[in-house]
Amino acid sequence: MSNFNRRGSRSRTGIGLLLATPMMVIAGIWFASGHRSEGISSPTPGQEASPRMVAVLDLKVGDCFFAPSEGETTRASFGPVTVVWRVPCGRPHRGEVYAIAELHGATYPGGESESYRECEKLRPGYALDDWAIPDNVMPSHIDPDRTGMQSPGRSIAICTFDITGGMTSSLRQDRSRLTPQQLAYLEAEARLLVDAALVPATAVERAPDAYRAWAGTLLQSGTSAVQVLESCPWDGKAQQPVADRAGELRELLQHLRAAQQSADTATLQREVSAAQHSMSSNTKKAAVRASLGLPSVPPTVPGAITLGSPAPTTGAAA
Repeated sequence: MSNFNRRGSRSRTGIGLLLATPMMVIAGIWFASGHRSEGISSPTPGQEASPRMVAVLDLKVGDCFFAPSEGETTRASFGPVTVVWRVPCGRPHRGEVYAIAELHGATYPGGESESYRECEKLRPGYALDDWAIPDNVMPSHIDPDRTGMQSPGRSIAICTFDITGGMTSSLRQDRSRLTPQQLAYLEAEARLLVDAALVPATAVERAPDAYRAWAGTLLQSGTSAVQVLESCPWDGKAQQPVADRAGELRELLQHLRAAQQSADTATLQREVSAAQHSMSSNTKKAAVRASLGLPSVPPTVPGAITLGSPAPTTGAAA
């Protein structure tokens, strides 16, 4: 039975739902444990801009949707599949597809970890500014399954935003609305966030080589971010906050370099912990963002997980 992973680099935890048919379990959508949409009822086909019930595999990037009533399933050519209501994003919905991730070698039920990683890599292409995503939104994914998620020669994960309480607009962000300085800053930070989220999904002592490799990858993206911060011609009011953020990142790089080069597990654990603590700080990032006219309040929800902590390998099961 598939598990779901709702924790992305937004440092969030959340509750998920399993939508199931007798032969297929698709995990990772919001509607957990029988919860129904508060104030959002199943639409009646035939309304203006009519919602459509579609197979999950027919969802495309940019589609908005919410779960049907229990037992509403259809049959496609490849067998029984779970369906959802696909609706215009201007109408109330609880989910939005931000990417379709191609997986390599993932087989049921072991594809969750790769789904999480591949979706994290693709999310900035749809919503570059993590802090502009509302607090009621959580990145998630629909995992590979025995029948429905693996078409011949192809295995995919559907990357979604889960929206608690519903929404009546799209979460897709328009990069053309950003200034060159805003775009440069966000792209530099986004790569760092993605690499931080790809931390090994186990304890340091159980996978020291994997953590050293992760530290090395993060060291590269952090170095690139520092180079951007120190080389771009920032406006006057942004110069000092950017310099402060670059200094903070240089301290992070020291811990990452020490972790990568560590010869013993104790040193590795200490430096990884220091790096994770550094990455969880938002004060200097908020100052940069305020100086650039970007949202400057970080996303917060109860139960937040520190950025860079291992992604859970199990979720809820039906």
